[in-house]
Amino acid sequence: MTLLTDLVKEDFGITGYGRWWRSEVHSSLVVDSEKDVFYFNSRGLRGGALEYLLEVRQLPKRFAEEILKVSSNYVGVVRETGLQVKFEKLVNLFHLAGKGFRDYWYSYLLTDSTIDRYRLGHYDGWNLIPIYNGSKFTNFQCRKSNPKKIHFWYKDSDFSPILFNRDVLKFVTTAYITEGMLDCILLNQLGFPTVCSTNGAMSWNSGWIRYFSNITEIFYIADNDSAGVVSAKSVAQSLGSGRVKVLRFKDSAPKYGAADFFKDGHSVENFKEVLAKMSVPGYERSLL
Repeated sequence: MTLLTDLVKEDFGITGYGRWWRSEVHSSLVVDSEKDVFYFNSRGLRGGALEYLLEVRQLPKRFAEEILKVSSNYVGVVRETGLQVKFEKLVNLFHLAGKGFRDYWYSYLLTDSTIDRYRLGHYDGWNLIPIYNGSKFTNFQCRKSNPKKIHFWYKDSDFSPILFNRDVLKFVTTAYITEGMLDCILLNQLGFPTVCSTNGAMSWNSGWIRYFSNITEIFYIADNDSAGVVSAKSVAQSLGSGRVKVLRFKDSAPKYGAADFFKDGHSVENFKEVLAKMSVPGYERSLL
């Protein structure tokens, strides 16, 4: 598939094989992948990826050109050399574009300073979290609500799970692990040094143990579902059950996690009280 077919797929879905591809939503929207040209017959539109961004998505020209430039560079580098490159311009562009679209982040109790710190952005209805492996940009996590959707911007790249926000582990001896990136960002905002896997609960990498060499106490905040139980056991076994305490809101709704606790009106002090109970004899401190 080409960049143009990927754009159509993101907007309207796409089916086809070989040269010809057709939108799942608009039967008159067809892509010739050999010529890298689209035909939107019902609207009298045709052209390449730039024209698609300008005329179908109706983006400003500067914005469209920047997306094309960065996207094509990324695909070329990954396919030809396997190297990762930084896309600071695109990260900053999406962050700037998101200045007027912060309600999604506010719904997770994130403040403007946190949004700016993590350079959370917005593009074409998607809320974007830039992901870095150390200092190198690797991808965006793209999120929507109603209905809830999550995917990664660069689908064709070999995007292995990354320990998000791992640099915080250099400066603390107590750490927290969540299953979701927004839970992770919120807990950091509230003063709890937190990391997570970018690819969710079932993607823990035992090789990450090296980042926890100076950590003496670890709290794993599991979502209230079967994946949370399995992941909690995996992390505890990887990092050592002697220093890992597992917190799961097992009496709450399915998939209930750290962010939900605070969205329900609980305070930082309430959270600290829950954590303190985990060292009291008789309290179910672990799922193991």
